[in-house]
Amino acid sequence: MTDDQIAFDNRKDWRAWLQANHADHGSVFVISFKKATGRRSAKRGILEWIVQAKKPETRTKRVLETARLAARNERANQWQPKQ
Repeated sequence: MTDDQIAFDNRKDWRAWLQANHADHGSVFVISFKKATGRRSAKRGILEWIVQAKKPETRTKRVLETARLAARNERANQWQPKQ
């Protein structure tokens, strides 16, 4: 976890943090994954792909691409085999 990441063990702690810090942060990313699988979820992979963009315009492009594909019930940033 990096310095700007916070993990909560339960909903009560999450809500308390939001109550105390909502005015200090413009946005938050909520990432969840299935712990039993040991693998990241598709949602987490897409969110990491968006957040890891180096330029704000790239991040915006990825958000728009994710929304466009979600409207068609498709996942963004999925590996495609070569034709």
